[in-house]
Amino acid sequence: MTRDKWLLPLLYELGWGHPEPVTGGLDVPAGLGETTAPHFPISHRLTWSDGGTPTGWVPLHLVGGGVALDTKTASVTARAPQSMLQDYLNREDRSLWAVLSNGRTLRLLRDASTLARQSYVEFDPRRHLHQPALRRLPPPLPHRTHQPIPPAARRQHEETHP
Repeated sequence: MTRDKWLLPLLYELGWGHPEPVTGGLDVPAGLGETTAPHFPISHRLTWSDGGTPTGWVPLHLVGGGVALDTKTASVTARAPQSMLQDYLNREDRSLWAVLSNGRTLRLLRDASTLARQSYVEFDPRRHLHQPALRRLPPPLPHRTHQPIPPAARRQHEETHP
């Protein structure tokens, strides 16, 4: 319910469109000393493709409101969602960023295979949406590294949001 009634509509309103559900999760190639490809039960992803073949994506792991992000939840998750998603990012070359949320907390994670500490930015979406100043902000432009912005769209954004 948290995912369908709160997180997916929130991401849509923030300009992320409709993330693709990932039925069965995602695999990465087996690493040194591994005999099988590791499996990651990630719930969604946004993809950028080149002629129909995904060339990169942002994994989105959207869990229920009662699921803790930093600890394993008995009978729900095999490991903490934060560590599972961070492990995926560190192994997958086509993903640099990921989004993790349980509805109460939204985290933006970064590939941090060379860091010894967790690397993320955390937000409380409910608190930020109730601040009047944030409701007056213009809609964001997509980041330049994700996809090219057509010149007409850039001009329109600059004209309507000086």
